[in-house]
Formats: sequence, structure tokens, C-alpha cells
Amino acid sequence: MGEWTQAAVAFGLIALFLVGVVMGATVARRFGEDRRSAVLAVEAVLLLIGAGLCTAGWRELGMVAVVLAMGVENAVFQRQGDVGVGLTYMTGTLVRMGQRIATALHGGARWDWIPFLLLWIGLSVGGAIGAVSFLRFDVLALWPAFAVVAGLTLAVRLAEMRAGRT
Repeated sequence: MGEWTQAAVAFGLIALFLVGVVMGATVARRFGEDRRSAVLAVEAVLLLIGAGLCTAGWRELGMVAVVLAMGVENAVFQRQGDVGVGLTYMTGTLVRMGQRIATALHGGARWDWIPFLLLWIGLSVGGAIGAVSFLRFDVLALWPAFAVVAGLTLAVRLAEMRAGRT
């Protein structure tokens, strides 16, 4: 693959991710930002499509759906049209953790940095598990990812119904 082709693929992936972000934000606005299950459902459907296409041998088309799903995912924590938690930004989480540690060192809340540490650990471990799974199982690793997101969709929807959000 030539340099220009690689650059075009990278640009295409970034553009697809951005389209996914727009899709997720649109779903969140349409169904209400307190209805996270709607965003998770779109993500689950995209992962299902991606896993199915990849398994059937249409890897490139399947990866389009997977990249869109990763963009959509960011809207799960959308509040007032903005994402409150930097889901995919490892350095942003570290910056927030460092700021909270500095606050604690100067007399502020002592343990406010712990949630950011836990988020960073979760991002790191999740990324490592995803990478190892993909190296070991190739596109078949997408099926458990779909199952997890589908399960989360159902759990979140049940919680929303209990909280009275239709």
C-alpha cells in the first residue's frame, strides 16, 4: 500500500469516526440525553452489522460499521450537547486525574482523582483485551464486543424504565 493510499485510508477512518459521532449525538438529542439505551442500541446494531460482514468475508465494509460504532459510543455520556467524560481520550483522563491530585495536595478533596484513575485503568485494560482478542481471534473478536454492548443496552434500558424514563 502506497503512502497516499495509507493517508487516504487514515483520513477515511477519521471521517467515518466523525460521522459516527454525529450519528450518536443525533440519536442522543432525538431520544433525550437521559436515554443512553438508545445510543447503546445503535452502537450494538452497528457492531452486529460489522461482525456479520467481517465474518462473511467483507472485512472492509464490516470495519466501516465498527468505526461508526466507535464514534456513536461517545454520545453515551453526552450532556447538554457535549460529552461529559472523555471516553476515548487517554491523555485527557490523565490530565483530569493530575489536576485532581494537585487539588488534593493543596487542601482540596482528597480522593477525587480516584474515579479518573479507575477510568484510565478501564480504558487501558479494555484496549489491551481488545487488541489481544483481535490478534488471537481476528474478526471473531467482534462478536463478544457486540454481546457486551447488547447486554449493556438491555441493562441500561431496564434501569431507565425503573427510573421512569420512557
